[in-house]
Amino acid sequence: MLQTLLKVCKTYITNILTSIPQFYNGPEYLGPYWDPRRKLIETRYETIDFPYTPHIERTSVTYSELKPIASYCMYLDTWSAVQKYNAAHSNAETKSDIVAQMKQEFKQVLNTSDDGFEIKVIWDMPIVFTVKK
Repeated sequence: MLQTLLKVCKTYITNILTSIPQFYNGPEYLGPYWDPRRKLIETRYETIDFPYTPHIERTSVTYSELKPIASYCMYLDTWSAVQKYNAAHSNAETKSDIVAQMKQEFKQVLNTSDDGFEIKVIWDMPIVFTVKK
């Protein structure tokens, strides 16, 4: 029983993890709509070209929270790339809503129709301390 449950959970997790990068970076989704400076965050600020020789200390903070799918999608809706994507794919007759599409995919992968179904969301936030030598 436990082994079957773990297998099912692993399948759900694998499917969600493959869905999110496609949504986030995919050329048909949000990829082209991110501000180029977003790469600083994605590279954990390791590509910053300081105008001096810095002494750098790096760390990160990890925060996790159980969120209902609906709440997580409200968070996704705040992303600038989502707003740009929706604006680029909307017209007078049709309003684009990429997050609604993603929510449907989440629910399909998790085999639920419940917007209140909770998922664990983990944010890993890089922190860089630098001092001019």
